[in-house]
Amino acid sequence: MTLGEELEGALRGAEGGTVEASAGGRRAIVEVAGVGPYGAEVRRLRVEGGGGAIEDVVDAIADVIDYLPERVERFEVGPGRGLLRTARAQVKDREYYEVEVTDGAVDFARFRFSGPGERVVVGENLGHRELRRLVDDLNEALGD
Repeated sequence: MTLGEELEGALRGAEGGTVEASAGGRRAIVEVAGVGPYGAEVRRLRVEGGGGAIEDVVDAIADVIDYLPERVERFEVGPGRGLLRTARAQVKDREYYEVEVTDGAVDFARFRFSGPGERVVVGENLGHRELRRLVDDLNEALGD
């Protein structure tokens, strides 16, 4: 089973909180506000494992994650960290996706800008299949 399939299975019995799954030496951790029969309200998602160069991981994510309501694009890449965000022209109601890439890990969340230098995490409703695909795509982007 893929990492996404393992996480999907773990979510089926969950009600909320933090849910973890592992496969092939990789790990997915998702913080959910609630889980239903068709999906979950995801607050944060982390995928760990792999050893691809940060710049390559950022580029792979930008290329493959095209099925969310807003596309994420490369925002910045520097030593030890890469960042993707919703394209500025697609930001609605001050909400945006952010994907942070560090050595061997990817963090995914949706934020709402709440004032200068301030933001809060907001939930994102994802169907189980959509979340499974996102986990598997982020896992693959992390490389070997």
